[in-house]
Amino acid sequence: MYPSYQAYYQQYMYPQVSYGYAPRDFGYGFPMKGGYQRGNGAGYPTIRAESGLKANGASIKHEFKTAFLRAKDYSSLENIQNTFPALKDLERPVTDERLDNAIYIILTSNNEQDLHKAIKNGVWTSTPKTNRLLSSEYQEAGRNLQNVFLLFSVKESNKLLGVAQMKSDVDVNESFAYWLEPLKWFSQFKLDWLYVKDIQLLEVRDLISRRNMKDGTRLDPEVGKAIVKRFREKPFDVKESLFNYFEHLDVLEDGIRHDRDTNINFIMQFDDLKKKSSQGTPAPRGEGFVPRDGGFVAYAPRAPIEEFSLVKSQQLRPARAQVVQE
Repeated sequence: MYPSYQAYYQQYMYPQVSYGYAPRDFGYGFPMKGGYQRGNGAGYPTIRAESGLKANGASIKHEFKTAFLRAKDYSSLENIQNTFPALKDLERPVTDERLDNAIYIILTSNNEQDLHKAIKNGVWTSTPKTNRLLSSEYQEAGRNLQNVFLLFSVKESNKLLGVAQMKSDVDVNESFAYWLEPLKWFSQFKLDWLYVKDIQLLEVRDLISRRNMKDGTRLDPEVGKAIVKRFREKPFDVKESLFNYFEHLDVLEDGIRHDRDTNINFIMQFDDLKKKSSQGTPAPRGEGFVPRDGGFVAYAPRAPIEEFSLVKSQQLRPARAQVVQE
């Protein structure tokens, strides 16, 4: 059905690297040429020179094949704010008054690539269960004149990576086509990002534990407020944030966009599933989700193992930066 996907993920996203990952204690998992490698002091693995990656936001030689929202330079906070509408208020202090009257929810991403796109484009979606929760909380907040703050993490990263404010209800008629896992995530809602920086769980162990890091967990307001204050108080440093790898992640996004935009089978199926998802049509073999009482639906057909095995293998510990062939 998608003959190019397996070759694409194997040859473009993961060329000539082993599938060993940095130990969990050292932060994000990267596929490393030659296997494991310890992280640097900021919690990121140190990229080996022979891997083909340049660390700390250094530019990569790459000819982009698609046009999408990206910056030429991620080292400047001002440039980031001016380039991305969803980041215009980044690092502008959130007042205590806004924090006092708010709902706080933990959201987790399966991988850093999707979070990179969410930060740039100001959109997100989740499982049907979490989407229903978020819609309910957003509507409740609207009735009570409250804000909804979302605290983002990546599974097994042992850190929080950012704080965003939910700016719209879940829209079942709009979907983003370029999440890492194809034909799985439908519907979306809008975000304004307030902080994008790393807060290690050790730094907030007096407030939250790993047990509370499940997707869709609503925090006690005082706990949520205290965590956002930690983000506010910590100085911004690109090297201690996901922005440090945005150039690498832009290259990976370009590959995904080009592959899907030129695959007529993907385009037709995405449009069909998007329509069915908005209407609440069950997926084949009972794998879809029928909305309940105005809830929201994600349509997720089973991916053939021989076509998407590499994609599915990344769900346990996806990578945030890969080797780019020159």
